[in-house]
Amino acid sequence: MTELIAGGIDEELIREGFEREVLRSERARATIIACLFAFASCFFPAVLFFRPDLVIEVFGGYGVVPRIFLFLGGTAAYGFAARYHLGRLAARRAVLSNSLRYFNAFVEISIPTGIMILMSSFIQREYILVTPGVLLYFVFIILSALRLEPKLCLFTGGVAALEYLALAWWFVLRHAPEGIPPVIVHPMPNLSRAGIIFLGGVATALLTAEIRRHIRETLDALEARRRVVDIFGKHVSPAVVEKLLEQRAGLEGEIRHVCIMFIDIRGFTTFSEGKAPADVVSYLNDLFEFMVESINRHEGIVNKFLGDGLMAVFGAPISSGRDTRSAVNAAIEIHARVGGLVREGRIPPTKIGIGIHSGPAMTGSIGSSERKEYTIIGDVVNVASRIEQMNKELGTEILFSHEVKQELGSSDLRLKSFADVKLKGREETVLLWTVEGLS
Repeated sequence: MTELIAGGIDEELIREGFEREVLRSERARATIIACLFAFASCFFPAVLFFRPDLVIEVFGGYGVVPRIFLFLGGTAAYGFAARYHLGRLAARRAVLSNSLRYFNAFVEISIPTGIMILMSSFIQREYILVTPGVLLYFVFIILSALRLEPKLCLFTGGVAALEYLALAWWFVLRHAPEGIPPVIVHPMPNLSRAGIIFLGGVATALLTAEIRRHIRETLDALEARRRVVDIFGKHVSPAVVEKLLEQRAGLEGEIRHVCIMFIDIRGFTTFSEGKAPADVVSYLNDLFEFMVESINRHEGIVNKFLGDGLMAVFGAPISSGRDTRSAVNAAIEIHARVGGLVREGRIPPTKIGIGIHSGPAMTGSIGSSERKEYTIIGDVVNVASRIEQMNKELGTEILFSHEVKQELGSSDLRLKSFADVKLKGREETVLLWTVEGLS
């Protein structure tokens, strides 16, 4: 999907979209941390109230209680402050700087370290490194995936491993009393634990890289869809837009074999004289409504509205493989529908002229960075327009070139030819065809 549009997807839009996802993920992570510690801040007083005996049993007294409250409340406050700041950045569509992201990552991964330091107030410090407190490093390493940045995950894992080693040296390795099991005091188990913590950061970084890739692909696909819909959304049916996306049709400049149709409403100037603008617009909308619907159904696109007419193309940006036949069938259907509406009295007496020609053309999206339009350029367009104008001179309503006749192949249509027709602005004469028996 990233190759859908030549020149690449709009990288600026993709970058902005990704930064919004980063801010959203950062805010979600800050919310989780804030809510967890806010809950702990509320749960701890409940324990003190309902089971004061546990305070003596677990903490050895009330001396450590203020420090626990301060730590839990301070961590929750930091989480909510980070959440608020990230929300303001998102509202301003601003970007979180890398320095702040790394600072925030450092503060958050240091929370388990702070908890274990706090635990040293009421637990023999040699045993702190084998308590569940160490597992909190992995909780924060996993939460770092929400940063959507593999390097930050590696940074988080690395800082956690170094802080664990610092605690191990301070609590155990620099001076271990007698009687402590080797699994606690020997350097190798502690180095192994630090290595496992860092590997947790590596694994999270790999997972984050995969998540990041999927988000990027999704944003690319959404941007590609936006551009296709922006260029074609008002010209083709939703089914054709879906086919454009499925086939990954290019919007870049390319030579394609196309079939061009011009439709003109005869006598429009005379009709509009003395009419209110609203009546004229309503009349045009009534006609264009079914014309566009018919062209869409036959897998063409309306490329331009020309005041009292339109230009449609069959075969670009995607081809059905039966573009010429589709164009002729759409022309016959539109002609019949106009006649039917006139007979039913739903529109004033109306005649149309349709010209069709096929051949190579340059197709592609042109314009500025702010406004692009899918355009067909080539002699095939000029010839189709001149053929449409010949309906007035030949007294017909549908005319198409000999090239169209050849591409139709065998057909049940009753056709009539006009030889040696000279088109306006061209030296050579051409052979034109019309469909007989139309009512």
